[in-house]
Amino acid sequence: MTPSHAADREEEGWEVGNLRYALLGKGLDKAIDELEVWHRTFDQSWYLIMKAATPQIDAELDNLNRHHQPGHARASISSARLVRAALNDQAGATTPIFLRADGLDSIQVSAIPLCSAEFGRRVNSTSDVILDHITLPVARANARAFKRSIRDLVRKLSHADPLTFGLLNCKGVVEHGDSTTPSSNADENQSTVFTMVFRLPREFSSPRSLRNWLLDSEATHSLSARFKMAAQLAQSIGHVHTFGFVHKNILPETILVMDTPLSMTTRTTAPTTVHAVCMVGFGNFRDAEGSTLRTGTACGRRTSTATRGARA
Repeated sequence: MTPSHAADREEEGWEVGNLRYALLGKGLDKAIDELEVWHRTFDQSWYLIMKAATPQIDAELDNLNRHHQPGHARASISSARLVRAALNDQAGATTPIFLRADGLDSIQVSAIPLCSAEFGRRVNSTSDVILDHITLPVARANARAFKRSIRDLVRKLSHADPLTFGLLNCKGVVEHGDSTTPSSNADENQSTVFTMVFRLPREFSSPRSLRNWLLDSEATHSLSARFKMAAQLAQSIGHVHTFGFVHKNILPETILVMDTPLSMTTRTTAPTTVHAVCMVGFGNFRDAEGSTLRTGTACGRRTSTATRGARA
């Protein structure tokens, strides 16, 4: 190849690169602008205000809610009221948190591929649920404190709105024994399992794990869609922290990706379908003010069971 031919090919490469950026650059710039706007509005002082035990905040929110507000402001006020209701320890205190164990018998359970949670549908009903299991080891000394933490977490999640919190609304929790644990004496050796029952909105469909979503070779995932999903995930983690808990099990297997109409997400009437992200996998969590449980793995690199199964 002569030097002139090499120069011509290099020039053609630059032209192709410029043309490709001209086609994709607009979408990339838009995604960056949306991310910057989201970052500016993600004010940490908002969380401190929401957590303040000041009745004046609730009174002012109620006053603003009674007056007609623009659409965006009305949605923000509604979100703030939901957060305040979830943080109120007395809110819903009369509502039972622990459900009957036989209530799970009427639910047809099916596995969600590469996910720690399960999908459930009640017999002769169209209402769907997500089941998230928490196992309490037999040797755990602070079992009573752990059960109290589960109760407080479920009570706060009972006020959750998926679009506001990035967390599914929790109906309650069922305490039962682990039938998979081999034991000759169930009272002494059997682990205790807590199954959190999350309501799945009718508008949400096709729940799958983030791991499964990323491994889907037939689907295309745009950069803007990834940005939006990352923002939703950050929002859900932030709300868990606002509730006073630390989620120590954030994995692609504990993040649900669901289809939802665009009209439900952006308050428009467009029929387009987008993805909603909600976090589950509360099998390893603790109070934010509590001591660390010193559980988990000491490995610098963790490979989940679901991932190994996918690669096998």
